[in-house]
Amino acid sequence: MARKLPSSPGLAVRSSEALAALDKWLATLDDATYARGVDYFSAGQVLEARAHADHFVEAKVEGQERYDVTLFLTRGKWTSTCTCPMRKDCKHVVAAGLTWVAKLG
Repeated sequence: MARKLPSSPGLAVRSSEALAALDKWLATLDDATYARGVDYFSAGQVLEARAHADHFVEAKVEGQERYDVTLFLTRGKWTSTCTCPMRKDCKHVVAAGLTWVAKLG
């Protein structure tokens, strides 16, 4: 008899719980970074935001260059990477996250 694998305890990036957690996590980032991210979001500098899997969101954000942002959801916690010099938790991440919340919220 084949074993049944346990179901994943994680949330899907499209779920209301994940969106609320993303919004809450973004608000914990540095105030200046968050404010600049809001500016980028408001100016429409997020060119695209999409999820091809349940555990991450990919976005392209226009800044001094075009930056690739990935938001990861692992065990209910959000983390990020960005191709900008800060590498994570930057204004591009905030803009991408706000766009994802606005898109699905």
